[in-house]
Amino acid sequence: MTYTHYVVRESKLNKEEPGLHYHYVVYVCTFGHKRKPEGTGQRVKGSKFTGCKSMFRIRYEHNRYIIPASKTIHNHPCDSEYLTNDPWSRKLSQDQLQVIIPMITVSLEPNEIIKYVDETFNKTITLNDYRNLRHKVAKNNQKKRN
Repeated sequence: MTYTHYVVRESKLNKEEPGLHYHYVVYVCTFGHKRKPEGTGQRVKGSKFTGCKSMFRIRYEHNRYIIPASKTIHNHPCDSEYLTNDPWSRKLSQDQLQVIIPMITVSLEPNEIIKYVDETFNKTITLNDYRNLRHKVAKNNQKKRN
């Protein structure tokens, strides 16, 4: 298993052959795509972006897929510990959320829930992840009451 995660940076729809969704797709390392501007810049926030240039392009041409361009060198470690801290790998599935939501609803201690997620689902969530989940649960409960 490689411990890398790529996201789509750009793509072009394939209008000639509707069965093939894209004419080309460019994937970039999740640690290197461009940052979105956020806020007013009053407080410096930590960021996972390292400016990694790893990418590859897939194009459909003459009834086959080709990879005309690629850069496979990363400027960060590609190991399980590094990827474990990526928000994408910390995200819980719907099935996992269904198990956790009742625990949050009955106000179980945050550290107990974080430990349970780690031991049961082999995922590391942060205290901020827990707080975001708790807020989402409270918001959904509020909607149900109204």
